[in-house]
Amino acid sequence: MDNGQVTKSTSFYIKRSLGFCLLLALSATFFYSAYTKSGIQFLHFKLLANDNAFDSFQWTFLDLGINSITAAGIIARLMIGFELLLGLFLLFHIFLKRFTYNAVILVLSVFIIYLLVVIFRQGNTGNCGCFGDKLQMTPMQAIWKNLAMIAVTVILKEIYTVNPYIKQNQTMVLYVIICLLLLALAWFIPFPVKPVVKNIAIVAFFLIFTFIFIAAVIKKKENIELLSTVSLCLLLLTAFASPFVINPIFVGTSPQVWNKAVNLDPLYKYTPAPAIDLRKGKHIVAFMSLTCPHCKKAAYLLHVIHRDHPDIPMYIILDGPDTYQKQFFDETHAEDVPNLYYRHSTDFLAMAGTSVPSILWINNGVAEYKSVYAYYQLDPKFMEQWLRK
Repeated sequence: MDNGQVTKSTSFYIKRSLGFCLLLALSATFFYSAYTKSGIQFLHFKLLANDNAFDSFQWTFLDLGINSITAAGIIARLMIGFELLLGLFLLFHIFLKRFTYNAVILVLSVFIIYLLVVIFRQGNTGNCGCFGDKLQMTPMQAIWKNLAMIAVTVILKEIYTVNPYIKQNQTMVLYVIICLLLLALAWFIPFPVKPVVKNIAIVAFFLIFTFIFIAAVIKKKENIELLSTVSLCLLLLTAFASPFVINPIFVGTSPQVWNKAVNLDPLYKYTPAPAIDLRKGKHIVAFMSLTCPHCKKAAYLLHVIHRDHPDIPMYIILDGPDTYQKQFFDETHAEDVPNLYYRHSTDFLAMAGTSVPSILWINNGVAEYKSVYAYYQLDPKFMEQWLRK
């Protein structure tokens, strides 16, 4: 073997090894992004404290002007599914040059455009939500992250264009791996059924898989295309069904009937006091703590509703350490909603109750409704109906 051949062989393996490592890193980034947005626990151990991370992500679509939390939730789940799909396609080397690399660049470019819009409208503050609630990034940091991922993808297009794993005997191995992953997923996700029913369903699924797999093995090469198609369909099913299973769509957007008198006189005992009289007429009054994560989510949603429906009368009463005010408004952008920082905790609890956020739909001193599930029950359409009564 001459030196030229040795040099060429060494260069090939260096590119292949580097490309494989970069591809795994890119795939892992998409998996991690989907995971952190979903707010799930893995194997019942909490790897990240990202409860309700999905809520933050779906509200970014409300911020884009989608006037329905249900529609925003569906789009958010599909986006998480697409991230998971890209991660799977990268991991299993599916249509890398024909589809996956280009799709990665397109998706990241769209994210960059969205982040630029966010910076233009709200400034480079708060958490962009790219990695859920726990790994926080400003919009500009997220743009640099996406540019780096695009650069990696461009490099991969040049040095790593290997054939897909969905072919010949490797397809059977992939088929087994996917089904095992689905079975593991089914066992660890809590379904609203009895354990016996869940286990019967899992066993039935496994038997169906076994029948298809044995049939494919018997026919051998004649069924390679079918097996490839089945494997691809399972990948698609896993990617797009998982977000809907992990975060079922919440359809109870109507607030709970409350009909309890609320004494708001303490708000006017001290200065500053609300500029409007919340004791007269209809108002949606939200009692929140500056350090409460659920309050921040609700405040952000109130900000979106107030921006798109300025005629809906709402007011935020804030409690907590004064030093957290800037952080609260940086994350929620709710400074445009009429608000009051209230320094008297005893009176605050008397009005709000024992838990926050406490969002009351008050009509002449009577809380006719309460958004018990906080931000899930803040539907602007229902608010407008209530105001017209």
